[in-house]
Amino acid sequence: MRAISAIKTYFNEKGMGRALRHRDFVIYSSTHGISSIGYWVQRIGLTWLVWELTGSAKWLGLIAAAEALPNLALLPSPARWPTAWTA
Repeated sequence: MRAISAIKTYFNEKGMGRALRHRDFVIYSSTHGISSIGYWVQRIGLTWLVWELTGSAKWLGLIAAAEALPNLALLPSPARWPTAWTA
């Protein structure tokens, strides 16, 4: 029982309990969770639809590449920003 009490005290003083006291953070966290669920439902649904329509692993790979392409294209930019700002 002491261990549970110690864990509750820790989270209330230093952990997520401290952050969850702020209304804006609770709203942000909740909406982010809902958004994440929607993203994964869309991603799984699209993959499932492509598989049902084509039955081809090649098309699944093309869809995965199309989803990743924007991230891969923009990834090098933030890595160069600190050096561009300090020069």
